[in-house]
Amino acid sequence: MYLFLPQSLNPLTTGTMTQLCILAPLPIFPFFLVEPVAYLRLSSILRTGVPFPILTTVVFGKEIRKWIIVHKKPKVHTRPEKKLIKFAFQIVMLEKTASGIGLLAFIWATVVLLGGFASSLKTIDFGFITMIIFMMGTGVFNHNHQLDSRFFFQAAKVISSRIGRILTILQFAFASICITFSVMRLVENISSEDLYTTNMKVAVYIFYAMALVHGVLFLLKKAYWFWRVSYHKIIQEVSRKFGFGVSGVLLVQRFFYDTHWKLSKGSVFNALDLDLITFAQGLLISNSHKDQLIAIRILNGFISHEKYSAETCRRLETSIETIGRLFKMLTWKYQGDNTIRLLVAKIVERLASDLLVDEIPGAMDCIHSLLTVPEKPQDFTDIELKLNLLGLKILRNLSGNPKNCWKFMETRGLLSVIVRYSKYKNDCIPQPRAQFKIIKQSLMLLATITRTEGKTGKVLRRSISEIPFTTSNLRDILISEDNNPKLFKLVVETLTDLSMDMDARKKIGSTSGIIKVLLSIFFQLSRTSYECELIVKGGGLLAILVLQS
Repeated sequence: MYLFLPQSLNPLTTGTMTQLCILAPLPIFPFFLVEPVAYLRLSSILRTGVPFPILTTVVFGKEIRKWIIVHKKPKVHTRPEKKLIKFAFQIVMLEKTASGIGLLAFIWATVVLLGGFASSLKTIDFGFITMIIFMMGTGVFNHNHQLDSRFFFQAAKVISSRIGRILTILQFAFASICITFSVMRLVENISSEDLYTTNMKVAVYIFYAMALVHGVLFLLKKAYWFWRVSYHKIIQEVSRKFGFGVSGVLLVQRFFYDTHWKLSKGSVFNALDLDLITFAQGLLISNSHKDQLIAIRILNGFISHEKYSAETCRRLETSIETIGRLFKMLTWKYQGDNTIRLLVAKIVERLASDLLVDEIPGAMDCIHSLLTVPEKPQDFTDIELKLNLLGLKILRNLSGNPKNCWKFMETRGLLSVIVRYSKYKNDCIPQPRAQFKIIKQSLMLLATITRTEGKTGKVLRRSISEIPFTTSNLRDILISEDNNPKLFKLVVETLTDLSMDMDARKKIGSTSGIIKVLLSIFFQLSRTSYECELIVKGGGLLAILVLQS
């Protein structure tokens, strides 16, 4: 590290001495182009083993020490799921070590002991060795029974919990038998020197030692598993840190099981770079309906989390395949998928402001599928309302890009649907509160897209003004009894932008009631800050309609 110190701050420099100091890690001494007395003084400090920050305080003073502390690298925060990956890695290492030792013991027993010394083995050793290798050969010590995610999630409904408990009891029993037999025979063989010849004794020692280590590692893995999962509840902890809640435990559990499976089936380094976002993206593009549901719930949790929302959006935007699948899921129609469509719509709404729909085949048709109102008013549920609102929000976020606005016109019937939502007292939407939300979102979208600049904006404004019920819907809001200033402002802004087109301006001016309402707004007595802004905008629109018509 190089420090350029002002002469006034360096107590080691005087007169014409250099201001350049080169510091190297111990035990290499730093070289200072300073007077011998100062160098000796510094060398004596180095020999005392003083840590570097304290050394800088002694030599350079408090001010320089603060400079070094301020410029340290920021602390990197580890993502919560890295704890799960580390735990899975540790479990797999124990399993692979135990499996390797078990395989070696099996080969040693079958080739060396039972193959070369079978006739020389004592009856008890022959029986113990046969029993141990039989247990190893049946695969009862395989460690993937609980942790293989495919086994766990696909066969859990078929295999009862009682069978699972029986399997666990058998594993513990066989491991205990293996350890007990190995210890008994090792002790007896050590205490009795006349049982076997030297080579035979060494061969028996090696087998029992490997069998003992194999059983101990199995029990150690089980104990570590229980300590981390059942006692410390690591899966629940990760779910809580991500804000997934109780229902998120199964999602995090699935991630852990899949990570373990990838680590155990391949190289232990295969899954070390995994995280929940990458895991969810992989599930999303799969052909499994259940996997896609898990992916959506994970991504929705991240999108809703303040700390991870920006990173999640950034990573999703870079994958066209993932974005395309999300848009296709907006069109799911069969029973039970409305809740999932709602979650998908929330994700797309957060991503929409940075997307270009030209790159996503069928994107506008997928969004259009959200903007549907049931024929019967009683069928308009809260989920239907939320889907419609999210569809309008997605379009409003997309409208920031003129290229996306051009796609609005190319999508058949889309502009008519947007304008239709601005109808005051829509009979298809029975709840007044729902009507207000729909009208507000529709007006916000209209105000945004009519503000588009350039050729796209000009064509858009003309297309909207040519829809038969555009001006009548906006007029009905202005003359409504609700007298809502927020809606008035959105209507005035939309009419102002539409009036930039000559034909639209004539149509607005000739619509009965609009001029009268604008005059009443302009001459109203109330003068709050919000209403003053509305008066100014209404006066501007009135001037355009009167003076330029």
